[in-house]
Amino acid sequence: MDDVHDCLEATGADGVLSAESLLENPALFAGFRTAQWVPGNEESKKDGKLDQADLLVEYLKLCEQYPVPWRMIRAHVHKMLGEWFRIHPHIREDLNAQSILTFEFLYSIVDRLRELGAGIPLHLKETNAATICANGLAT
Repeated sequence: MDDVHDCLEATGADGVLSAESLLENPALFAGFRTAQWVPGNEESKKDGKLDQADLLVEYLKLCEQYPVPWRMIRAHVHKMLGEWFRIHPHIREDLNAQSILTFEFLYSIVDRLRELGAGIPLHLKETNAATICANGLAT
């Protein structure tokens, strides 16, 4: 949230758009960042225990519990796994070729990416570390 406050102060704007960023990283407001937004020192990169795949699995479980239109699920999967799809476009092509989605198929996509050793870890922003509870939610 420090970034939001800095942006508001610097621009004088009334708000900051976060929708696209939240689709890519639903843990953003809990203080987690992808590596591209983590400062270059190695200490800050060691905590990357949470992964985009973990967030996708959690999202899919919520979609099973609270039904969502498949077109929305497909779009969210593309956003959340976008970095992986750039590395492994053949898996993105498999998803695009699937005319009827199932949760089983989507979980298999996550498993395939993990088997490839791919990973997009999320790192806890140092300034927010003290405000994150054990369940990963910001206080």
